[in-house]
Amino acid sequence: RNLEMSRRSDLPEEEAAQYRDLVQPFYAWARDNEERARLRKAFEEFFEQWDVLLMPATPTQAFPHAVPPDMVPIFPTLTGDRMLAVDGEDAPYNTQLFWHMFANLLYLPSTAFPVGVGSSGLPIGLQALSGGFRDLTCLRFAGLLHEAMGRPADRPRGF
Repeated sequence: RNLEMSRRSDLPEEEAAQYRDLVQPFYAWARDNEERARLRKAFEEFFEQWDVLLMPATPTQAFPHAVPPDMVPIFPTLTGDRMLAVDGEDAPYNTQLFWHMFANLLYLPSTAFPVGVGSSGLPIGLQALSGGFRDLTCLRFAGLLHEAMGRPADRPRGF
């Protein structure tokens, strides 16, 4: 389906480009993978001096969950049909993915955790990103910050 969608001429260019990215040829993936390696090296150099990089989990506070029935089933944010109100303006739902990109793109561990509650009563989160194979560093940092904020880390039953 993605290949068929990438070839449609009636789609807006931005949407067609997103579908093309899902079915890119190997040479394009190899070129992008070289850039990923370059970025990964830069982050590894950063993590030689720092344990974690603290950043937002998402660009907004949490929002009520809703799944419109007409969303694209395989990748619902692809078309940008879903909008969120951000500071009184409509913004595409897929802008929520920006801060996750670093961990996903560079194969780095990240732990997201709540740090407060927004005006809507829903959580606001941060994430700790660390160097490759330093998953426990992220988890430990999140736990220490949680305790320092006066909230002992909640543990699942049985742990």
